[in-house]
Amino acid sequence: MKQSFLSSALSMFGRGKKEENGAALDTPKETKVYFEEGGAKYHTNAHCSGMRKPQYIPLSVAKKRGLSPCKKCAPYGVAPTVRSAPAAPLFASATTNETKPVFEFLSVKVAGVTFKNGRKSRQTILRKIHFKDEPFDKGTMELTLQREEWEGKPAFGVYVNGDQIGNIPAEQADYVNANFSRLDGIVNIEVYGGGDGQNYGAEITLRFRNE
Repeated sequence: MKQSFLSSALSMFGRGKKEENGAALDTPKETKVYFEEGGAKYHTNAHCSGMRKPQYIPLSVAKKRGLSPCKKCAPYGVAPTVRSAPAAPLFASATTNETKPVFEFLSVKVAGVTFKNGRKSRQTILRKIHFKDEPFDKGTMELTLQREEWEGKPAFGVYVNGDQIGNIPAEQADYVNANFSRLDGIVNIEVYGGGDGQNYGAEITLRFRNE
């Protein structure tokens, strides 16, 4: 069984409202999903169920049309929209006071970035993100963490606008799986490398609620 967590409208440029302390805080955007004309389901993955011409619409519109969540890529529906957050250290805490941390952050270097999705190269996707080429020139993107299984063990695919760019490394997958219910979103992505014939890499930041 697959389970998806969608972090909606992540800002690449740090635009948004300002908090009183001067830190940038992006205005949350409405979560969007995919569907195909004539279909009865909405999806978090543009390639699910062999869709040939997926359309991108707000989740609220999908529900008004009577579409139900896909049992493959969105068995529990779509997670709420979350706000973007700045990049965090390898493992850090955000607090409202000195004694009660609100969030924990985990930085993850995405694995499998040199593989292909059929004929589409993940390196091409990362290059477009890095240089803010279309469709990443609008300042926002949709990041999805999809729970899967590999050789009987928990695995997590990392998707950008419905295209997979890699996976959570195996050494961190167990922690993410054990704390998946606390996951508040993928709040940052950084693409690096690409110069002098090097491959592009990506690092994402996961935010967990402290319960």
